[in-house]
Amino acid sequence: MKQLGELAVGSIVSISENSVSQDYRIIQQADPGSDYVNFENGTVLLRVNNLPGGAAVNSFNNRDYANSSSHIHLNSIFINTIDPDVRNRIKEVRIPYRSGDGASQVVSRGLDGLLCKVFQLSLMEVGFDRNNPAISSLQLRNYTENMGVMFDWFLPEDTSGAASRRAAGQNWWTRQPLTLASISFYRVMANGNRGSAGANSGNTHQIRPALVLPQNAFRVADDGSLIPVPTPCTPIFTTQIFENYTHNLEWEPNNDSEVLTEFFVLERRINGGPWHEVYSGGDLSFTETIIFANIGDVTYQYRLMAVAGNETSPFVTSMQHTYTIQLLPPVITDEHGEFISIRNRPFCVEYMVSSQNGESEVNTTEKLNGSLIRTYNARSGVVQSFHVDELMYENLEHNSFENPHVMEIEASTPGGITARSLRFVRDETIPLEERPPIIGEHDKFIGLYCEAFGFDYRMASNVEDSEIIVTEEVNGLLIREYTTTVGITGEGQRVEVSNEVIEQLEYNTEDEPHFIEITATNPLGFADTRVYTFARVRKMIVEVYANSTLSNGRQAAWVKLSSASENTDNQPSMKANEDQQKIDVETQVAALTQSLTPTALKRYNAALAELAEP
Repeated sequence: MKQLGELAVGSIVSISENSVSQDYRIIQQADPGSDYVNFENGTVLLRVNNLPGGAAVNSFNNRDYANSSSHIHLNSIFINTIDPDVRNRIKEVRIPYRSGDGASQVVSRGLDGLLCKVFQLSLMEVGFDRNNPAISSLQLRNYTENMGVMFDWFLPEDTSGAASRRAAGQNWWTRQPLTLASISFYRVMANGNRGSAGANSGNTHQIRPALVLPQNAFRVADDGSLIPVPTPCTPIFTTQIFENYTHNLEWEPNNDSEVLTEFFVLERRINGGPWHEVYSGGDLSFTETIIFANIGDVTYQYRLMAVAGNETSPFVTSMQHTYTIQLLPPVITDEHGEFISIRNRPFCVEYMVSSQNGESEVNTTEKLNGSLIRTYNARSGVVQSFHVDELMYENLEHNSFENPHVMEIEASTPGGITARSLRFVRDETIPLEERPPIIGEHDKFIGLYCEAFGFDYRMASNVEDSEIIVTEEVNGLLIREYTTTVGITGEGQRVEVSNEVIEQLEYNTEDEPHFIEITATNPLGFADTRVYTFARVRKMIVEVYANSTLSNGRQAAWVKLSSASENTDNQPSMKANEDQQKIDVETQVAALTQSLTPTALKRYNAALAELAEP
């Protein structure tokens, strides 16, 4: 016995309706194209005879096929007359159709097509093409052509024998409404020619259903009856988690079938596009992290089937998950300030370019005084070197602090462009020992704190084994002075700000911060200074409760003062009742967060989460 998909177009098979065999003709074996969805590996069948009795194409007296009485009947009443072994394997497909009522000639196709299991054919599908001289309007010709493609069983209407392939003994409705003033649908006449009639209940013609079956789901007996091929049962998704751009799917086999599952195939589609295989094997789970390359809404969905030998189960489809993507620009990091000192020989500067969106490479450009040095794809998160070689150095003018040379680094991803400028002076006249030490990085805001903290930085000298005097001040108050030995490659240093210092500071924000000033002085008195800023905030406990009514999956936070805080003199709300505490703190939080920039607000939220206690 042959499989259904092995039979030639035009072959007749038998399907039981209400326990009575009815003939169906194969009118298409190949995927008809992108106007249709889920026709791949399917056999399109058309009932040889119309359904008995007459019916209006739409007793609701309009041209809305998707909500017409005939379409509703086919997919709710008629489909349930089909033998369950066949009915349960009918493919759910999307077909081209004219949406809604009215005179529009716009055809919805592909993923915008009509979702259904049983349908009526269109003019184009049965061979009534746009070249019919009776169609004088170019618009009407396009409307006809856009309603799908001609299925392989049919012939163009001006071809000998074409009408006989459409004829079914009596008039039958298509799904295609007229777009003229009358409320009518096209029909195929008893002789196979084209016609039309009003949609209302006064015009009763017959209905001829079409459906799609999987090519490998049935074998065909000598009498044309369909024999279901034993297949593994459809697996069951047990876990579907889409969080933080990581998708975690778990499933289990369904072994109710006599055919045991050998392995699984998982496919994924993006924004309703074509399905692509992402996993094949015996595991019962799959995890992947998504990397985005575009801005906007991106929707992910998966489907899973079980496989045993040459047989497959129907697919089970996961839920959909949509991300609204706002890609971020790359980050350039280095251990230098804006000014990288005086140079008296060729040198190189190390830096790192990192993507914030998951790209493995970042397009990077280096320029010296506006002249392009190189453009390349830097590996994200890997240290790179900007070389000022001997030839480049010799071509530089001797200059001054007021007119320095400029090294420019520019990194770009779909999320944006980030630029970094480093300035230096070429001067061989100043002895190295007279040049100031170099404090790495640059002046910056380092965060929100409520208690003792520390951070690291790097310091280098222009000569080896130089004794450097370092002073650290907070808002002009000296907190430490020490001497350290550093060389030209630099040494790591650390600043510690104690609770004793913190408690002397006012609460504030990033816009009006506290200052940490670090000064490094060499033995001849030449110095470099770096300024870091931070804000002091109250110590808080964050109690977060999920609130699904807020957009973008945000959560509402209920914030109150920590009962573990010792500094109650500066927190009068601690002495009030609980309700007043919440009101006071909400006021403080609102005032603080409204004054923060978006970047500072992110830091603020991160700091609260870090400081939360059980």
